[in-house]
Amino acid sequence: MHQNVCICGLVPRIETQTHLVLVLHQLETKKPTNTGVLATRCLPNSRIVVRGQHQPVPNETLWPDTHDPVLLFPTEDARPLADLLAERPAGAKPIALVVPDGTWSQASRARRRIPCLSQIPAATVTVDGPSIYRLRTANEPGQVCTLEAIALAFEHLEGSHGPRVREQLHTMLRIMVERTLWTRGELQASEVTGGIPAGARPDRPWESVANHPGDRPKTEAE
Repeated sequence: MHQNVCICGLVPRIETQTHLVLVLHQLETKKPTNTGVLATRCLPNSRIVVRGQHQPVPNETLWPDTHDPVLLFPTEDARPLADLLAERPAGAKPIALVVPDGTWSQASRARRRIPCLSQIPAATVTVDGPSIYRLRTANEPGQVCTLEAIALAFEHLEGSHGPRVREQLHTMLRIMVERTLWTRGELQASEVTGGIPAGARPDRPWESVANHPGDRPKTEAE
């Protein structure tokens, strides 16, 4: 993000029993619109594993021995997360939630490319409202971004603390999305959650030469 609308100082520290493993495609590492990395910034009990053509396939187990792994992705054998949790015995280990992140096709290949993911149970979450992510176009209606899927899962996984975890993650996503849209000129400052930092400027350089239209870069139409 542009430094003048940086959100680093707003990122909360959300303590959880659930361990998050974000399996990030290498092409996502530099994208400011990625939301999975933002989730890991909020959740200290997490790690990022980068995969892709130029990254070695991880051979080790990606989660700690103190946790039981669950893959969050709608594979053919995936079941609702709530059902999986209901079947777990009392006193079971906390969950390590493994979440592939990238485009739909990139994320769908993660289970085939990383050996330790092939045998762990897969789970889905039910989307209960429209996505608040407006920076990329979803492949299918009803799809949500990575952070929203993580937030839905943690609402189940963290018990009575779950709704608060989801709310905090959603707040950070909303701020990131709305500040980005403001820099693009697609939102007014009054529409941005928490407002815009004093002195910040939108990413519209021609506004600084508004009184000198001849200095503004010409478009192809012109």
